[in-house]
Amino acid sequence: MQPLNPRFAGQFEGASSPKGTRLKEPEGITQTLLLQYFEMPVLLRVSGPKVGGAPIYFIGGPFFGFKVSAKEQVSQLAGTVIAGQRDRVDQFVEPFESGLIAGAGIDIGQYVLLEGRYSHGLTDVNKVDDFIGFTNHGFSFTAGVRF
Repeated sequence: MQPLNPRFAGQFEGASSPKGTRLKEPEGITQTLLLQYFEMPVLLRVSGPKVGGAPIYFIGGPFFGFKVSAKEQVSQLAGTVIAGQRDRVDQFVEPFESGLIAGAGIDIGQYVLLEGRYSHGLTDVNKVDDFIGFTNHGFSFTAGVRF
């Protein structure tokens, strides 16, 4: 975190981020897309009010992600047995994505933090022509120790 002034700071990160989706089709067939990204958020952190002596902060900004892996898992329930397979599908998923992050957190004491974020992808990561487009989005929660 790089302070810009007492209330604003820039926060640069690098993180591994699992993403994906699941489609349930009729007859007990489930198709799951398992994606792994390395993301680099560039966030603005704004100090907010104190709640019970603990300062609240807000964060937001863009993120840039690079695909590490993409796998598809198809499974089918047959009676009481689940059978399926997992295949690499890197050629069907874009290698780069970008989006926006918004969130808030609270500093508990000098070393502990709790934070929640929502990320919303802006890039259609599907490379298959004439097929439904999709963007990644999701919530994440962090409990951390700062040193």
